Amino acid sequence: TVSNTIGTTFSPVLLRGEPVEKVLASIEKIQSRLPPAGYAVGPEFTTADAAVAPFFARLEVILEEDIGAFDVGVGPKTFEILNTDPKFARYRKYFSDIKARESFKKTFDRESIRARWAQRSASLRAQRQPQAAL
Repeated sequence: TVSNTIGTTFSPVLLRGEPVEKVLASIEKIQSRLPPAGYAVGPEFTTADAAVAPFFARLEVILEEDIGAFDVGVGPKTFEILNTDPKFARYRKYFSDIKARESFKKTFDRESIRARWAQRSASLRAQRQPQAAL
């Protein structure tokens, strides 16, 4: 499933500092399974979309704010790749459609996620060795 695909790479990358390429590969895999337009299984939002939305939302905050276990600077570089590389165009449209939903706007608390992960970031980074840059 989609949530299993991103879920199996989310923690190793963001909590243990494994290479961010794993998350990028997961996103490529997910977007390859998406229909050309709409949501995960067609034009209607379903539980499949609701299951993956929290992963994508947290990922966006963590990368943009550079607050994961990865090396300093890796988050914004990865965020830039996801938001500019043409190979992630379908992911961007899909996630944009999710973020445009009123239910997402009403329930997503970016600041809460940022605050929790920022607090964890220093200790997560201290627990691991630096990795090669993107």
